[in-house]
Amino acid sequence: MAASLAGLPAEPPPPGLEIHRARTPAELGDFARVNAANWSPPDGDVLRFHERTAPVTLSPGAPQWYYVGYFEGAPVAAAEPTVGGGVAGLRHAVLQASADGAPVYRRLGFEAFGGIVEYKPAPGA
Repeated sequence: MAASLAGLPAEPPPPGLEIHRARTPAELGDFARVNAANWSPPDGDVLRFHERTAPVTLSPGAPQWYYVGYFEGAPVAAAEPTVGGGVAGLRHAVLQASADGAPVYRRLGFEAFGGIVEYKPAPGA
């Protein structure tokens, strides 16, 4: 789903929400746990991927930046812009929504524009 950023309301974050760029393995772990929770049960491959790639993805020159939203100290949101030449192009907000979450995002102005197929190796592969 996607929405023009111009059409989204510009509101301050709620009290108690802080957003930080993940710069340590622990913060990247928080990012991974938020993302892994998109599956039921939480996807262990997501956790293992971020744990194994931390030395590269947390390096100063990495083009993928990871952000974690903490509400009252607990990790509750994640975002990952790609940066090139010091610039992150933010013309539209894009997200992957579950069937249950899509109606919520539609109310916020997001529209479906395609589908995503996930490929995952078989256990033990």
